[in-house]
Amino acid sequence: ALCTAERMWGTSAFGRPSRTNFDKLAENQKSWVLSELGWTYYLVGNQSEALKSLRSASGRSDRNAATVQWRIGQVYEKLKKPRQAFDSYVRSLSFEEDPKVRARVSELSATVSGLSIAFPEKRSATIDAAIADAQIQRKLKAKDFSVRLFDGSTASEGV
Repeated sequence: ALCTAERMWGTSAFGRPSRTNFDKLAENQKSWVLSELGWTYYLVGNQSEALKSLRSASGRSDRNAATVQWRIGQVYEKLKKPRQAFDSYVRSLSFEEDPKVRARVSELSATVSGLSIAFPEKRSATIDAAIADAQIQRKLKAKDFSVRLFDGSTASEGV
C-alpha cells in the first residue's frame, strides 16, 4: 500500500485540508440542503415531495441524521401512516436521544404495537429495545484504532 500524506497525517496534510475533508463537507451540505428542502415541502403541504427529499437526505450524513429521521416521521404522520412514523422516530432516537421524539414514540407506541397504557414500564422497555435494534441495523463502523498486541507489536484498522 502506498503511504500517502493523508494516510500518514490524517485529514490535513501539509497544512491544507485533504480531499476526504472536502468530500465529507460536501456530503454534509447535500444532506442538509435536501433535509431543508424536504421540510419546506412538508410545511407547504406537499408530503410526497417532502418524503422524496427527506429520504434522499437520509443516510448521507450522520451529522443531521436524527433530524432527518424526525422529519420523515412527521411526514408519515401527516400521511396517516403511524407505523412508518414510529419506525422513523425510533431511528431518530438511535442517532440521538431527544425528549420530544421519545414522547412522540411513547404516544404512538400504543397505537402501533397495541400495548396497554396500564403497563408503561412494558412500553418503555419495548421502545428501548426498538432503539437498540435500530442502532444494530445501522451497523456503524468502528472508529480507526490501533491495539498493542501481546508480542509488543501493534495492529491497526482503518489507519
